Amino acid sequence: MQCFPGGMRLMNLKKLGVRRCPEPVLPLPEEMSHCYTSLERLTLYGCESLKSLPLGLFPKLRCLTIQECIYFETLLIPDGIENQILTTVESLTINCCNNMISFPCGGIPAPQLSYLSVGACKNLKALPDQMHTLLSSLQAFMLWDCPKIESLPEGGLPSKLSHLLISNCKKLAGGRRDWGLQRLPSLTHFALSGESEDVESFPEEGLLPSTLRWLYFGNMPNLKSLNRRGLQILGSLKRMQIWDCPQLKSFPEEGLPTSLFVLILLDCPLLNPRCRREGGEDWHKVAHVPLIVMDGEAIFDQLYLGSMDPLYAYSISAT
Repeated sequence: MQCFPGGMRLMNLKKLGVRRCPEPVLPLPEEMSHCYTSLERLTLYGCESLKSLPLGLFPKLRCLTIQECIYFETLLIPDGIENQILTTVESLTINCCNNMISFPCGGIPAPQLSYLSVGACKNLKALPDQMHTLLSSLQAFMLWDCPKIESLPEGGLPSKLSHLLISNCKKLAGGRRDWGLQRLPSLTHFALSGESEDVESFPEEGLLPSTLRWLYFGNMPNLKSLNRRGLQILGSLKRMQIWDCPQLKSFPEEGLPTSLFVLILLDCPLLNPRCRREGGEDWHKVAHVPLIVMDGEAIFDQLYLGSMDPLYAYSISAT
């Protein structure tokens, strides 16, 4: 099917999902353009011929998801009405669109956007321009499997950002010292993962802000140590998860932040034995942490509880 049947009455349509439609027609014929006026949620999944999407068609759109549209290239913002559109958009997700090459020139004017996820866009070379001003309400930003992105936009990330995840973006991760995360007063959750061969010590001094409460990092094959000065500033840290770091040998002699409530270690074969209560050389560095989970085995309040799902351990510690 290329468009809606002509007799359908969709004037009050608020939610629309189009799944694996090989040749969707957007925009719809003029006589059906009223279908867009009330639309709040739009999901396009597996629409192979979709190359672009004119955002000016949807005056009330709140949530937009574009996924596995393999020939999708970019969003379109009509000239001259930048200040009149996207004022209602709160969530934007673009995943698995390998032919996407860019965001609209000049950025995305979406002052209410609070959630942005971009993943598995192999040919995307840059993030939206002027994110720090045009996306002033952004609170959560997820970026993964975008190997050609080399840097954050000029001006950095929005000041209200609280959740940041960057995974498998090797070129971008290489310049992490220039991200300016310490200038983000609301950042509380940060995750970094990927096969970054240059990472031997983490987190670098000056990389993370003192407001951080949750730190997740892994898949770092050459990580050998944790940076003492990079950790010392994290006086609000509650949860830390480390995974797939085969060369990580020990924690800093000064130990981990005293605020830490949950420590999860997965696939760290050199480190895990050192954190055992019985005979572990690093036990004195982690003994103050109420909940420790190592490869599914949990120690809670220093009492061994046996096998435990680490995701469950994380959930019961949420604060």
